[in-house]
Amino acid sequence: VFLSLITSISSQVGDFYASWVKIRIYKEDSSPLITGYGGFMDLFDGFIGGALCFKVCLIFINPELVFV
Repeated sequence: VFLSLITSISSQVGDFYASWVKIRIYKEDSSPLITGYGGFMDLFDGFIGGALCFKVCLIFINPELVFV
């Protein structure tokens, strides 16, 4: 339960970070692939943040998973 809570929060943080970066560089869409929606990377920015956090948590749980 704790791992899923931390992963979901980091997913939201990843989404907010990607939006913040787009605001800072004055870009409305991250790519022209899906215009109006925010671009192709808006589909994956939360996933990337959650996956990175999940991997770090797994490394702390089992340090043998560093290179997996």
